[in-house]
Order: sequence, then structure tokens, then C-alpha cells
Amino acid sequence: MDNKKFLKIDELINVIKNKGITISNDQKTKLILKDNNYYVVMGYKTVFKKNGNYKSNVNFEDIYKIYQFDNKLKHILLEAMLNAESLMKTHITNYFSNKYGYTEKDYLDKNNYNYNHYHIDETLTDMKNQIYNNMESNKALNHYSVKYKFIPLWVANKVFTFGLIKNTYLCMKDIDKLNIMKEITDDSKIATKDFGTFLRIMVAFRNRAAHNAIVYNEFANNIWVSRNREHNRFDTKFGRNDLLAVLIALKYILNKDTFNEVLDEISILIDKTLKDINSITKDDLLKEMHLPNNYEILKW
Repeated sequence: MDNKKFLKIDELINVIKNKGITISNDQKTKLILKDNNYYVVMGYKTVFKKNGNYKSNVNFEDIYKIYQFDNKLKHILLEAMLNAESLMKTHITNYFSNKYGYTEKDYLDKNNYNYNHYHIDETLTDMKNQIYNNMESNKALNHYSVKYKFIPLWVANKVFTFGLIKNTYLCMKDIDKLNIMKEITDDSKIATKDFGTFLRIMVAFRNRAAHNAIVYNEFANNIWVSRNREHNRFDTKFGRNDLLAVLIALKYILNKDTFNEVLDEISILIDKTLKDINSITKDDLLKEMHLPNNYEILKW
């Protein structure tokens, strides 16, 4: 098939059939292709292939169900990471405000961070830009700026992105990073560098989910979570820059009940998705997701 040529829906259906993929209902498939990009949906074909060939009895609707599964998984992860983002904002704001102050002259002062960090100038500039770019649209920013002539950190962080919060933590002094981390996790063997990597991988997957990229079987580029006590519970090479790594990171940051709910939602979604798919097993899907079969023992 020429990827540069626009194909009508009937032509796409012929392409699907020529791949050896079954179509049970042409009309239903047309409706799917009418509202969903063929190339995006077919990005979920890998779990249905073995040694480069499609497994037997693969139905196009099964591939579409994995596409839908990934979309629902994104919503679960996005909600979890919004909770993690809110938690990090609160702890950083409270700690920083108590120690250094809470006005712009305090949180934009390079001396209140590790001023040798290679991202410090970029991070402080990003703070200024995010405040400025949201000034007109955010009522709280505008209110404090006009009435009080300054914007406290707890108001500014309402518009700071998760990526900026992550960079803020990475640029903090070592003792400050350690104290904030201790407020969040009770694992004394976790280093602040490892905790920062948790934030990095969450931001990476959060961005993939928010931009509607594939999430369920992806790896994060240039991020490598160090092995910790959670990895030691599994006999797997995964958990360093994939979905398992994200779940381990979330376990170290979310409160126990919230994290358990996240795992429950994922488990229910997996079982519900596989209920009507005959061409792959639960083992197939978990392997594709880089999750061990006993991943649920991550729960508190």
C-alpha cells in the first residue's frame, strides 16, 4: 500500500482484508473508520502479531478494542498523574514558602535553588513566562497582581505545568529535595535523584497521554528508573522506562488508597477489554504492556 496515497474507506477495508485480518461486519468497520484514523488504530496491531505475522483469527474490531483500551488507560493515568502533580505542587509550595518566602522575589531568586544546576536559568525563565502567559486568563493571577502587586507561590503554581514542577524539584538544593521527598515517601533507600526520575517518567507518560499518543506499550526515551524494592518483587527486566515504571513511580508519590484505586481500575479495564477478544490472551496483553502477570501485588 502506498502510504502517500489517500484511500477511501472502501479501499481501506480491502487493505485490511488483504493483510489477513478478518472483518465481521463491513458496515460497522466503515463507521469505525469514519470517526477514527485508520493509521492510528492500526498502531495497536503489534499485540496481534507473532514473528512479523498476524496471529490466526485476528479481527479488525479486536485491534480497535485495544485502541479503545489504550484511550481509557490514558484517562486513568492522567487522573492519577493530576493527583501526583497536585501533591507535588502542595509540598513544594509549603516547604519553599516556609523556608525562603513566597513572593516572586523569593521563588525567582536563583540563590534559593542549586544555582549551579544546568536547568536553573531555563526553569526560572519558564516560571516567569507561564505566569505572564496566563495573567489575563487566570483570575487569581490577575487579582493578586492588581490588588496586592505580587503573586504568591501558591497562586502561581496553579498555572505551572507538571513539567515545570518537575524541573523546580530537580533544581532545588539537595537538602530541600531530600526533605520534600521524606514528606512524601517512607522509603529511606530512595535517593533524591531517583525520586526526580519518578517525576521525569510521569511527566513523559503524562505528555504522551495528553497528546493522544500510544501509552500502553511504550518506552520513555532517555529515562531510566533505578531498581528499588518494588522491582525486586518481580522476575522481569521491565519497570525501568515503561508502564510498570510509571506505576512504581506513582506508588512512591500517591497516597495508598489512591494508588490502590488506580491499580484496581487498570485491572478491571484489562479484564473487561479481553472479555470479547479471542485472538489474544491476558498473558499476551500484559506482556505487550510490559507488566508481569502478578503486577497487582504492587498494591498496598
